[in-house]
Amino acid sequence: MLCKFNSRKTEYKLPFGAVASKETVRLYLEIESAVYPRDVALVIRKDGEEERRIPAEFKGMKGMLSAFEVSFEAKDSGLYFYYFTFNSNFGYQKIKKGVGGEGVINDDFDDYQLTVYDAFSETDFFEGEIFYQIFPDRFCASGEEKKGVPDDRILVSDKSKLPEFRPNEKGIVKNNDFYGGDFKGIASKLEYLKEIGVGVIYLNPIFEAHSNHRYDTADYRKPEPILGSEEDFKALADKAHSLGMKIILDGVFSHTGDDSVYFNKYNRYDSIGAYQSRGSKYFGWYNFKSWPDSYDSWWGIRIHPEVNETNEDFMNFICGKKGVLQHWMDLGADGFRLDVADELPDLFLERLYRSVKAYKSDAIVIGEVWEDASNKISYSHRRRFLLGKQLDSVMNYPFRNAIISLLKYGDREGFKETVETVLENYPQYSIKNLMNFLSTHDTKRILTALAGEEENGRGRDWMAQKVLSEDERRLGAKMLKTAYTILYMLPGNPQIYYGDEVGMDGYSDPFNRQYYTDEKDLFGIREYMKSLGKLRQSEKELFSDTKLIISTVYDGLTILLRRHNDRDIVLVVNTSNEEKNIEFLSQSTGCKKLLTTDKTAVNGMIKPMSAEVFNFSTIENVEK
Repeated sequence: MLCKFNSRKTEYKLPFGAVASKETVRLYLEIESAVYPRDVALVIRKDGEEERRIPAEFKGMKGMLSAFEVSFEAKDSGLYFYYFTFNSNFGYQKIKKGVGGEGVINDDFDDYQLTVYDAFSETDFFEGEIFYQIFPDRFCASGEEKKGVPDDRILVSDKSKLPEFRPNEKGIVKNNDFYGGDFKGIASKLEYLKEIGVGVIYLNPIFEAHSNHRYDTADYRKPEPILGSEEDFKALADKAHSLGMKIILDGVFSHTGDDSVYFNKYNRYDSIGAYQSRGSKYFGWYNFKSWPDSYDSWWGIRIHPEVNETNEDFMNFICGKKGVLQHWMDLGADGFRLDVADELPDLFLERLYRSVKAYKSDAIVIGEVWEDASNKISYSHRRRFLLGKQLDSVMNYPFRNAIISLLKYGDREGFKETVETVLENYPQYSIKNLMNFLSTHDTKRILTALAGEEENGRGRDWMAQKVLSEDERRLGAKMLKTAYTILYMLPGNPQIYYGDEVGMDGYSDPFNRQYYTDEKDLFGIREYMKSLGKLRQSEKELFSDTKLIISTVYDGLTILLRRHNDRDIVLVVNTSNEEKNIEFLSQSTGCKKLLTTDKTAVNGMIKPMSAEVFNFSTIENVEK
């Protein structure tokens, strides 16, 4: 039995992807006439509600197929699920979602998803920019004397030393080894970052804290003393702005440190913390099971007592007039990346988003979400991240995972499906502001992920001594260039994790957080990243368009096409172990090669594990 429908093609669903509330969606499908299709209908339900049945209108014959059309107006924002049903000579049938959005007559398949968001004034201040993530303690130390540093910090002078990873005599990894990276050091590198095309700096936490990662906030309103003063941060922001760059900060609002002004478990501060007294003005911020020693903590880690984010006093402290958000925006911050956004309640997220936008309308709010953010469920609750009132966009882990699977395992169809699913499920405004990355402080570095040996459960002692061979580094460098080329071609904003552009390697925390060295440029990675940056800058209009065509029909090849008006840029990726012929592209009319990750390739051929980028004034047959 034959049917034709594809949610990713505008001849069957218009408009493509997510829609604004009160927008009309037109759906068109065709069913084999020989089975006498009748009583054709769209069955749709809003998440958590009952199904609705909307009859389809017969639109005539198309060859051996009967055509039907149905329209639906989503009046309210939310997640909707739908399928089609019809009666036939074989009884009632359901058309559900198959691979690639294709309709499949099979009741066992999933329903289609339709994301409906509240229309609003979109943030385009960041669109098309290249992000650069900095772990502040490990990027660049100015060398100036540190003032006001607590005595229990260990200042590391040998910057080549591995970060401390072994527990102390009490079995605790204290994360109190500091390498001295600071605001002035970052400021000294801005011209360099501009050279590789960076337009946005994303800083891991800079608030005062007593670990080198600073996710255990001690004081939201003060900068970490090792990093410098408020004046130093403002000078950094001012210099970035003068170069046309922006700065976003890590907002850690689901928990604080136990060694903080607010909890004050160790009596470090003059304040009366929640741990010290039920009468503390911060007592209501925390959830005590039995005061003072039994309290909710983030993932059971006791140094991170959880905050009750919906406590009115806490929300005012963070989001209110002269609150934490406004304080840092006054000093020059252009937005926030929200740590563990899926653990922040809807009420808090909506309050935070309103506060940021009311104070600085072109500021951005990006959430840390590791899965598909459009349908994420956390703590048995469907999240509303991308429905127009909570986030501008999210960190894009699905793209990262898909690129690694493509290059390491040749999973071309999985790559295509993952990318197209995100583009179908996410609203256009969030796609334009996606934070696309390959490495972060929470993952092993991309060079190691692509070319290094798998850990397979082996611990930090093994990771510390594991050194990539010269052959692994050479292959890793080529694969890294290819991976970043793919990343730069995808819709959204590519992000470089500090040091990836010079081939830094490392397994997971803390080996992905080693001190940056600009003396390395493994196999010309930095120069290649500059070329990628120039391509993005010279074609900003093209890359701001979210249209993307992916083909995986050629053996071992994946082809991506970005199109804007009459301009086309095509990326060809060879994930096979053999050199491939691509004369069908290189000999096309108006073809010009822009970039290659392997300069030893002969024209018309592409090397294994490499990528080539072409510019076309006209293009034929790429979509077939």
